[in-house]
Amino acid sequence: MDIRYDILFTIECLHQFFTPAGQAETNPLYTGLRFSPTPACRQLLRRYDLLFRETEGGMTVLYGHQSQGPTLSRIGEGEGVVLSFALIPTDPAFINITDLSLADDALPPAESLFYFQGTVVVSSSGAGEHGEEKKYLHRGKQVATEDQLPVRSSMFVYPVDPPGSRARVRVMDALSEKVVAGPDLPSEAARVVPVNLRDEPSGRYRLQAEGDEGFQDALDFYCTDVPPARFWGLVDVFVRPSPSAEAMARVVLDVQHPQPAASRVFTLSFENRKTFWKYFIVNQFREPAFFEAYEVVRRVKKEGNGTSPAQDVRFIREEDVEKVMQGTRRRVMVYASEAPLPLWHRPGERHDFTFKPGGAANGNGVTFALPYAAGNRLHPVRLKDGPGTPRRVYSEIFVYL
Repeated sequence: MDIRYDILFTIECLHQFFTPAGQAETNPLYTGLRFSPTPACRQLLRRYDLLFRETEGGMTVLYGHQSQGPTLSRIGEGEGVVLSFALIPTDPAFINITDLSLADDALPPAESLFYFQGTVVVSSSGAGEHGEEKKYLHRGKQVATEDQLPVRSSMFVYPVDPPGSRARVRVMDALSEKVVAGPDLPSEAARVVPVNLRDEPSGRYRLQAEGDEGFQDALDFYCTDVPPARFWGLVDVFVRPSPSAEAMARVVLDVQHPQPAASRVFTLSFENRKTFWKYFIVNQFREPAFFEAYEVVRRVKKEGNGTSPAQDVRFIREEDVEKVMQGTRRRVMVYASEAPLPLWHRPGERHDFTFKPGGAANGNGVTFALPYAAGNRLHPVRLKDGPGTPRRVYSEIFVYL
C-alpha cells in the first residue's frame, strides 16, 4: 500500500547569540539542541503512522495519506494525543551563552526541566486560519525562567501548610483539567499528604489545596519517573486537544485541504546572555608605571541596515590584585564594564576593545587590541553576603602584555 507523507508540524530553534550584525530580525537556526521522542511518543508515532525526523536546528513530524484518506483520521473525534519530545543540549556552551537565570531562587537543574507546549487542531472542515505571526512554544518572545517547572516522581509527598492543617488536596491534569488524584485529607496532625500518580502518564499536572475560596493552585509540576538530569527540557504537542487547551500556541490543520507547511511551524527562541566583562591585564615585562595612564576603551561599530550603534559602555579600573602565575607573583590590573554586554558568536562584527593611554597621555603610547569575552569562562559573584542575595555574572578575560 502506497503512503504519501505531508508535514504535520515543525519545530525550529533560534538563538540570538548567532545573529549576524544588522540582522536582528533574522535569528539563525540553532543546532545545539537535539529532539528525541519519549518512549510513549514513539508508540503513538507507530500507532498513527507518523514519522519523526530531526532537521537542522529543529524537528519535523509527518503524517501519511493512504487510499482511504489521511492516517490522522484514525484519531478518534475529541481525543487528545500528546506527542512528547525531550530536549537534550549537544552544545557544551548552551547554558553559558543563553540568557537563563543563575539566581539562588532558580529551580535546581536536577529537580526541574524547561517545559514547552503547543497545539495542532486536526479538522476535516478547515476550522480556521492561522496568521503569519510566529507561534512560540514558550510564554514570552524568548525562553525564560518562567518556562521552568519542578519535577515530581509518580509518588511523592506534599508538605501541608501550616503543619496539622486539615485542608484537602487534589491533583488535576493540566490539559484536560480532570481530577486524577484526590481530594485527599491529610491524616490527623499530618505534615505531608502522599500523592500517587502511578496510574497516570507522564505530563504536566497542577496540585490544588483547599482554602476559604475553594481549591487553589499550589504546585504546577511535571510528573515523570525519568531523572530530569537526562534532558534539559521537554516539548508537548497536543494533536486534536480538548477545548480547554485552545489558549495554547495553536495551529489548525485541515486534512482535506492542508495549509502550507510553513504555516505550521512552532518556534523556540533563545536570547544571548549578557555579562559584565572583566579584563585582567598582566604586565609581564614593563615597569608598573608604564600602564598607569592606560584605560580599556570600547569602540562600537556602525551596524548594518541603517541602524544606530549600541550605547557605549565604559570600563572602570578596579583595585589591582596579585596572582601567582607559573610560580611568579604578578601584579594584575583589573578593568570591569559599568553595564552588562551581550555575548556574541562573532563579536568583532559589532565592537572592538583596546587598551590604550587615556586623558592627556592619549596618543603618546602603544595601543593594544584586546580579545572578546567568550561563553566558556563565567564567574557569578554575590553582590552581598547571605543566601538569596542577587548575583552578578562576570566574563573574565586574561590578557598578558
